[in-house]
Amino acid sequence: SDKYLDEEEGKRLLSFVRRRCEREPVQYIVGEWPFHELGEVWVRAPTLIPRPETEELVDLIIRHTPAAPARFLEVGPGCGAISLALLKAWPGARGVA
Repeated sequence: SDKYLDEEEGKRLLSFVRRRCEREPVQYIVGEWPFHELGEVWVRAPTLIPRPETEELVDLIIRHTPAAPARFLEVGPGCGAISLALLKAWPGARGVA
């Protein structure tokens, strides 16, 4: 069945369209983006947006680290998605981002 937007939904959609027309990344407009096995991570400007290549990096780190480290450091974390994914994979580890 057809669904029509109410006034508030229409205003919100128009706001999203205007922001996208100004070339704002979709991830900033939506405010969250899926990453690895975390589900959604919050994404706000000016943080770096998690990318598929970054998910591959997380998989590579997990696969090639024989045992979970006690702690790790993420330099230049952006939104912290790498650290969050590693902490999920290594529950006993402590990370600094």
